[in-house]
Amino acid sequence: MHNVTYLCPSRMGRLDEAMAHAHKGLQQARAAGDLNTEAAIHTNIGVTSIEANRAGLALAHYQHALDAYQAAGSRSGVINVRSNLAQVEMTLGRLANARDLLQRVVQECREIGSRRLEAMACANLGGMLSELGEAQSGYDTAVEGVRLSRLSGESRTEAWAHHSAQTAAGVLGRFHDALDHARAACAGFKAHKDQTAEWINAGAAVRNLQALGRQDEALAAADTLLAEVDARGGWDGGFEPAYHVYRALAPLGDPRAQDLLACAYAAFSAEADLLAEHVPRDTFMHSTFVARGICEDWAAAQAAGNAKPG
Repeated sequence: MHNVTYLCPSRMGRLDEAMAHAHKGLQQARAAGDLNTEAAIHTNIGVTSIEANRAGLALAHYQHALDAYQAAGSRSGVINVRSNLAQVEMTLGRLANARDLLQRVVQECREIGSRRLEAMACANLGGMLSELGEAQSGYDTAVEGVRLSRLSGESRTEAWAHHSAQTAAGVLGRFHDALDHARAACAGFKAHKDQTAEWINAGAAVRNLQALGRQDEALAAADTLLAEVDARGGWDGGFEPAYHVYRALAPLGDPRAQDLLACAYAAFSAEADLLAEHVPRDTFMHSTFVARGICEDWAAAQAAGNAKPG
């Protein structure tokens, strides 16, 4: 009961109230010897903690959840927690750790026949493989995630799989495929009202249009996205979509480009500061293609005297 009660205030941002219910629930689960409920509560606390940018707390509760599910013999519970641990490693920029966890999850999903969990693992693993120099394998894995998510009716997972596929296709220089996947991801995230992920893929679509030489379409798509961002009051701390649009507009000499780079760098730097307790700033700042690109382009702008305050 306290696990269910925990979810309501946590989703409304009342974290202190939610945590009080969670701890009562943990006490009751332990007293009853109910390992599955104990693990579920730890998992929910982990999810809420990572959403509140408390990575250390999330890792601790996920580990407790993993221990409890293993003791209870729940393979699906173990798989779910390992997937969540991979998400934390991705957030921290520790991509090799995330890849290793996700590869294990994929194998375990196949052993128990869980298409739904395998779809999510493939969706995330595709992106990690691409970032770590295995773009073709990453693309194939992401496309498998698309297939499995359709079979299991998981439209939001399908959107994430398209997101990973567009990343991999872009690395491979297959910009037509990258554009198709970016647009599919955009539509999926829009349907689920996930603005941040929608904007990331909208920005990637702008960048792919520019890479294909479709400059008028790229400019029109950039104008549409920037107008929406302005109407919503800004990027809401997101750095990736602003950087994608910068990379599309800079070669065209668009005067908005440098402001976008400054915005991307400021938001990215702020996230690095937020996570510095868990991962060295320099490591995080160079952990992904986008991260390295932001840092390199910002350094070049500074050297040329074009860097503007974020």
